[in-house]
Amino acid sequence: MESLHHNEQQTASIIDALPDAVMLYLPMYGDEGTLSPVDFQFCYCNDEIVRLLGVSRELLIGQTIRTTNLSAPEVREHFFQQLCAVWSQDIRQTESYYHPQLDKHLESVRSKALGGVISITRDRTREVKSEASLLEQERKFRTIIDTSTDGVMLMEPVRTGNVITDFRVTFCNQFALEIGRMPAHCLGATLLGMFPQLRASEQFELHRQVVETGEPARFETAFHDVDGRSFGWFIVSLTWADDVLISRFTDIAYKKKHEEEIEAQRDLLDGILNASLSAVFAAELLRDEQGRPQDFRIIKVNAAFTRINTVTAERAEGNLFLSLFPATRPAGIFDAYCRVVEDQQPYETEFFYNGEGIDGAFEVKAVPWGENGIVVSFSDVTERHRITRKVEQAAEYLQQVIDVAPTGILTLSPVRDDAGAIVDFRFKAVNRVLAAYVGQEPQALIGDLHEKWFPGYRANGAFAIYKEIAEQGGEKRFERYYRDERIEVWLDVTAKHVDGDVLISFHDFSPLKRLQLQLESVVEQLRRSNEDLEEFAYAASHDLQEPLRKIVIFASNLRESLAGHLSGQQQRSFERMEEAARRMRTLIDDLLSFSRFGKKNDSEFGPVDLNALLEQVVQDLEAPIQETGARLSVATLPVIQGDKRQLHQMLQNLLGNAVKYRKPDTAPEVEIGYRLVAPGDEVMARFPSAPVQPHHLVTIRDNGIGFEQQYAERIFKVFQRLHGNAEYRGTGVGLAIVKKVVESHNGQITAVGEPGVGATFYLLFAAGV
Repeated sequence: MESLHHNEQQTASIIDALPDAVMLYLPMYGDEGTLSPVDFQFCYCNDEIVRLLGVSRELLIGQTIRTTNLSAPEVREHFFQQLCAVWSQDIRQTESYYHPQLDKHLESVRSKALGGVISITRDRTREVKSEASLLEQERKFRTIIDTSTDGVMLMEPVRTGNVITDFRVTFCNQFALEIGRMPAHCLGATLLGMFPQLRASEQFELHRQVVETGEPARFETAFHDVDGRSFGWFIVSLTWADDVLISRFTDIAYKKKHEEEIEAQRDLLDGILNASLSAVFAAELLRDEQGRPQDFRIIKVNAAFTRINTVTAERAEGNLFLSLFPATRPAGIFDAYCRVVEDQQPYETEFFYNGEGIDGAFEVKAVPWGENGIVVSFSDVTERHRITRKVEQAAEYLQQVIDVAPTGILTLSPVRDDAGAIVDFRFKAVNRVLAAYVGQEPQALIGDLHEKWFPGYRANGAFAIYKEIAEQGGEKRFERYYRDERIEVWLDVTAKHVDGDVLISFHDFSPLKRLQLQLESVVEQLRRSNEDLEEFAYAASHDLQEPLRKIVIFASNLRESLAGHLSGQQQRSFERMEEAARRMRTLIDDLLSFSRFGKKNDSEFGPVDLNALLEQVVQDLEAPIQETGARLSVATLPVIQGDKRQLHQMLQNLLGNAVKYRKPDTAPEVEIGYRLVAPGDEVMARFPSAPVQPHHLVTIRDNGIGFEQQYAERIFKVFQRLHGNAEYRGTGVGLAIVKKVVESHNGQITAVGEPGVGATFYLLFAAGV
């Protein structure tokens, strides 16, 4: 009996040293013969429950669940119903919940034992917050999510008024489709539409609570397929983030089956220890004769301990700690455990351990057990460290990517006044391109106000656009000129709303803009110069008309007054004078036409039927056509946009030349053709600078005297003639006018000639212009 009493005390002291809260509830009955408990009474608790609730053991012992003032009425009733279920059904119950009075997330394992219900509660606040943080990281790395070995499903609430009545599935990774046996058409479907058995269930209520409170939830459950059959066992975590409900579930069927197989064989102590999610061992400190710490003897280990350390309970219990884990001495872990016993102070840390086949990161909590013992719990957080490192590496990689990008990239967070109005923006992320404008490294700008480094962004309107995007969302692209005391740039900016911030990228096109402004200035100077020259040519030609008219009149009067007295030589001199005056008048008229044509007047532009226009030109040239016996072959011509008067002059000059420059004793033959040419047509090789689009091609081909191809460009220049006036009358202005008209209609012209064979003129106009 003495030995049993000693063992019970030892067990009780181990339980008191556990980091988990332990409570024993005994059922209370009402009238005699009542089969169901009417309440449960606290009859035992360990030190951790005292610490967790913040009340003394004496105050707790003897209170009842339904009357205690330590919890709200709805919480008391919920706990009572849970305890009744465990007691009456003799089941092992696991529940994760949030305790609002304690502001903690707790996980309780309840079992029927020792004539009552034992509840083992663990503070999981840190784990829940860590899970919420990891879920946020998972959202940002969807590729990782989709290859995850956990099922992940994103849902948005369906509301009727303000009441959540269902959830619509917006994302489901491959693993969720497989292990959750989700239907292939689940995206866009509703949760209750696929699984109607969840209606009015506790699980559906948890989904709704997570959305409404923002607090994550975690529970274990079996799943049901679309036919309502249950299968498997899963841990489900629910998190509300960015207006999306994230459901993450892990298949733990193998774990559940293992727990059910060994549950009947566990005694109270094994049940308490093995219910812990962390590895746990209890040990007593061994000292030498001088009282100095030498080693620990392991008294008890739980299943998690054996799993993580790959050592059986039989080998561990009763063995020396350093014989199993010698690497803990040089690592400083053994000394830390010794200080826990000697100083009677708890110890908590994270460390990397490599030894005895173990290589990973562990989160450790050690508390003193009695005067000479220690209870240690530890969890393998290697995966969490790995994920954290991957996230950090991804962030570093992203920073490197934006730093080497040729465009400026930054993220701005709004700064608000007391009334909630946005008054400025703060740099959240910056790449080197932006920082270089102020001669700084990116880190120098992060956290500072935008106006500190770029004070001109209010005056140029950029602040107003960023503010609008931050408040209303969306995306905008715009160009802005920015100038302050140090900077003058033209920027092409794209700004987008991302999670409450404004993500901005910009391209500096200042060199191109400056060149554009220079070109516009030069073009404007050329335009004014051309206008001045055209005005000068018009004025000069017009002013020459009057003196020439007087010369003709005076010469005519003089000739009439001397009639009958002039010699043959004098008569020929008067004729040459009149001929020279006639050519001078023709030249002046051509110069006036050249100065007028080629000016594009939008008010004169409209649809012009070249067929009707050509008929008028043929009528105007009726005399030379009949005189030379010219034969015309005319195709159906298009309707184009243009100045009718200018196009008339263009056709008249080209057709007139074809008739005029004929071979002696040969009647002119003129062929006017047309076709619509597409990009890539072989004829487009004659027009290498033409835009890539359909064009109207008009050709005028004659059998006249032709010309050497080397003069194909020269013939379109003013006053450039290939023949003397004695052979063919002219001023050398006609083809120059033709080219000017074509170019004013955004067209192009070229010519091909062969002496003695003839010439072909190609006129190209954009279709639809």
